[in-house]
Amino acid sequence: MYLKTATVLFLVYALCEIACTSSIDHMERIIGGTDVKDGAAPYLVALKKNGSFSCDGSIIGARWILTAAHCVIGLTPRNAVILAGTNNLNKGGKEYTVDRVIPYRKYVHSRLGWMDIALIRLKAPVAIGKRINTIKYTTDDVPVNATLTIVGWGYTGPIERTNQSQAINVRKIDLNQCREMYTKYPLQRASIYDGNLCSFTRPGQGVCNGDSGGPVVWNRQLVGVVSWSGGDDPQCAVGYPDVHSRISFFYNWIRKTIAGNSESA
Repeated sequence: MYLKTATVLFLVYALCEIACTSSIDHMERIIGGTDVKDGAAPYLVALKKNGSFSCDGSIIGARWILTAAHCVIGLTPRNAVILAGTNNLNKGGKEYTVDRVIPYRKYVHSRLGWMDIALIRLKAPVAIGKRINTIKYTTDDVPVNATLTIVGWGYTGPIERTNQSQAINVRKIDLNQCREMYTKYPLQRASIYDGNLCSFTRPGQGVCNGDSGGPVVWNRQLVGVVSWSGGDDPQCAVGYPDVHSRISFFYNWIRKTIAGNSESA
């Protein structure tokens, strides 16, 4: 998303029991998801810029956070902290300072969702435990119609938001179907490329402002990073697919970047 709404476009700045599972039962609020239980998504983190929540991310290594590239625009070690170990933005958890911010080298902000992925290196390793843990990322491609789980602190309605993280089950759709559903989208910037993964279930369910950078999980593995979705301001989840950066497309870059930028992954 660039899911921060802009008239006809939602730009989402910021997007199991989970316990790293890939699906959740009884979804009802994200949009149309439900509260995440304490410790159920130990890989989920909040990015804070100048003290305020801006985006989501996933812990993929003791010192490494994976998020969306549009989430790290203007983010520096001086103004950024990572909140881990809590499902509530207002209580609990531990803050970690940032050592390095690394957007994908071919990311272009003017092209909606293009190469929208980034890594953040922490100054110190996270304290692995019940509420803080890594999630594996994979080269596996997700089959069409597979159930994906998205977790984040995004809006739960046009103007409603919650400090409690939300989760929702959605369905992966084929890229060609995703492109077809966007053919009538009013902005030409809404292009879908091979590095994307699309999800859609029905209107009234999906990501919204604040879910950007968050995890898309399948089969207990991280398969996507929330990027953007289309809609008519000020509503989310109005009938367009959600578009994510596909982990398998960026897998080699992730591995090489971590190997070349840390003493310990």
